[in-house]
Amino acid sequence: MKEKYDVIVIGSGLGGLCAGAELASAGRRVLVLEQHSRPGGSAAAFRRKDFVFEAGLHMTGMPEEGDGEYAFYRECGLLEKLDFVPVPEFYYVKGRNFDFVFGNDIRDNIRRLKAMFPGEKAGIDIYFRTIFRLQEQALRINGKKGLSRFLNILISPLRYPKLIRAMLTDTGSFLDRIFHDERIKIILLANIGYYGDDPYSLSFLFFAIAQAGFYRKGGSYIRGGSHQLPEGLAEHIRTH
Repeated sequence: MKEKYDVIVIGSGLGGLCAGAELASAGRRVLVLEQHSRPGGSAAAFRRKDFVFEAGLHMTGMPEEGDGEYAFYRECGLLEKLDFVPVPEFYYVKGRNFDFVFGNDIRDNIRRLKAMFPGEKAGIDIYFRTIFRLQEQALRINGKKGLSRFLNILISPLRYPKLIRAMLTDTGSFLDRIFHDERIKIILLANIGYYGDDPYSLSFLFFAIAQAGFYRKGGSYIRGGSHQLPEGLAEHIRTH
């Protein structure tokens, strides 16, 4: 007799595993199919001789009580399994004739950016104000449940027009509009590799939501390697 499942998920990257874990928590019989010998997709670390190489989440945001991510981690039993180690700073930029350490204190970053680029003060204010406002609006919509969430999404073009504009605007064009000095664009896009390789094909809304998380909470590393996260999700699916 063949096994029967409510849902079959193709691929055990973080997206597939999160979907599978949510469904398993809701009591569904879930099968996750993966061609590789381990789950996680690019969220993986591997060893070569005496070195461990991190291929995936070099840095992620630590889940905090009160946000949706924290509730998901708790539901999947990940809070007890994962140890998040705070990283001293977000990143360091070494340019041809400049350098900048982007730390975890956002006010200090803004102060130092304005001191370094006095002619870009207005643009700096616009950039950070917009980034945080977009994240707040997106989280407000995502925090709704059931019919309320559906209605919020439905009326979002009227209620949150800036959210829609940001979704349709690419990150490079937004920065070109508010900044003149290429160096500050380089500094603000230093971790563009997390999201893609071309700011002119990357939705500014997507970039803003993700960056604002790092700006607010700083970055953390999962002790033992990023594969600890997919393996914890896979275990939750198996046991449920």
